[in-house]
Amino acid sequence: MRRWFSPFEAVVDFRVASTVFDALLEIANFSPDLVVVDYFMPQFDGITLCKHIKRRPGLAHIDVILMTGQLTAAIRKRAVDAGVMVCIEKPLDRGLLFDALGIRGTARPAQ
Repeated sequence: MRRWFSPFEAVVDFRVASTVFDALLEIANFSPDLVVVDYFMPQFDGITLCKHIKRRPGLAHIDVILMTGQLTAAIRKRAVDAGVMVCIEKPLDRGLLFDALGIRGTARPAQ
């Protein structure tokens, strides 16, 4: 992921967290416009992280994109009910991800 976004450093400032707890700390300190989260995370799933974000008044405005290699109708419904903006299946399609992030118009790295 970091490799994908390095060409966009001028327009995208991104952070990486390995756990839901680390992500919540990073989100509270960084206050991003958007969070891209994997469904499968240590301790809790990405939908749980989304619920935590959406419950906090200072963070509820943050958009969340959920990515997963096992997107089912049940996971999609849980994600949407939790406030996820977009679900993207893995392997990730860079074009879909960049479109969702709104950075399509900038120079894209080779796929």
